[in-house]
Amino acid sequence: MSERVMLDAELQTYVGKNIASICDHNYISESGHTNHCAHFLGHVLGLQYGLTCGDMTNAAHQGGSLRVNEIYNRCRGRGLWANLPTPVIYCLIFCTHPSNISGDRMGMHSHKHVGIWRHPYVYNYSTMNRQVLKEEVPAFLSRLDGVYNPQGDHPVQLYYGRLLPD
Repeated sequence: MSERVMLDAELQTYVGKNIASICDHNYISESGHTNHCAHFLGHVLGLQYGLTCGDMTNAAHQGGSLRVNEIYNRCRGRGLWANLPTPVIYCLIFCTHPSNISGDRMGMHSHKHVGIWRHPYVYNYSTMNRQVLKEEVPAFLSRLDGVYNPQGDHPVQLYYGRLLPD
């Protein structure tokens, strides 16, 4: 098991970048329901689980993962953010509605998001902002709750994921 752990300095180089400067497969549309948060992780962490941008563009090689739930469900350590083991300063951070979690598996509901947490910041791709953001956990949660829970009646929750297989 050799999980790729990114250093602060490397993560910082992505802040403000658009997916067009990250994906070499030209899978960069930000219209409709396209969401690049998992896609960003797919490229920077070298994840090629399930559907990839290479599949979407008929590329010669696989590309980066595109689905949040496929990444979450591959983590060998996962659960509610409140139960994150300590001491941990680096892991993946996920956001979705609790109804999208069944046992320890994440479902296909469209309201889900992922980023890289390196204490105290979350690095994640925001399609609405068209760039990689760096935010603290409370701001990350507040922003996503506003997007996925606009009526204020179904709050989202945070989850962690660790120990991705090669």
